[in-house]
Amino acid sequence: MSEIYSKRLIEVLNLVAADVDVQEAVFPNFVHIPDEVASEVAEVVEYASNEKDAVDAKIIKVLASIDEIFLKHAGQEEFWTIDSMRENSNWHDIRLMARKELARLKLPERVPDLFWLQYVQ
Repeated sequence: MSEIYSKRLIEVLNLVAADVDVQEAVFPNFVHIPDEVASEVAEVVEYASNEKDAVDAKIIKVLASIDEIFLKHAGQEEFWTIDSMRENSNWHDIRLMARKELARLKLPERVPDLFWLQYVQ
């Protein structure tokens, strides 16, 4: 597994673990924040499923579980709003899962560095 991918896994965990205000701050104001968070999770899970090198299976298991929650809510417009990110118990559970994984890894929660993303408006 590449060092860049390993770093990205941790940054996606930080993204998911972050409070909504932090999630809003790390993305440009023209993107749909709930979709972006879910997309980042889906991308790292998909990459890991195709990766032959050693990947921390626990991190992938946690992110895959989060991805399953997102998929369960596909098409439910009320889930994919900033208000829902603040108030919905599923979003709270998702953050908690990511925070527990960061704690297991003995990593502090911090503002994610989305170094791999570039947006053009």
